[in-house]
Amino acid sequence: MKKYSFSVLSISIAISFASFTTKENQVWYFAGTTTAQITDYTKYILNGNHDGCLSVGNAPCDIWVPETIDTPAELQTFLSDKSISQIMDLSPYRRALED
Repeated sequence: MKKYSFSVLSISIAISFASFTTKENQVWYFAGTTTAQITDYTKYILNGNHDGCLSVGNAPCDIWVPETIDTPAELQTFLSDKSISQIMDLSPYRRALED
């Protein structure tokens, strides 16, 4: 019984520490006007205006990337091998484009 209690306690402590560990992100606002521009790093603004963000749409409102991606050159490298679908997965919010 002591082994079981110790195991449960150890797992609980590990989960507690993991829940307090946060991942920092850089947020790049998508300022493009067509879905074809989603892969174009020049259409993103670091910490830009997030007006019009919804939970649905055919374009990202913004993308959340690792904190180390904080220059256009780093964003270009980060996005270079990503598809539109993969970039959309980086966005918790969407916006609608008419194209």
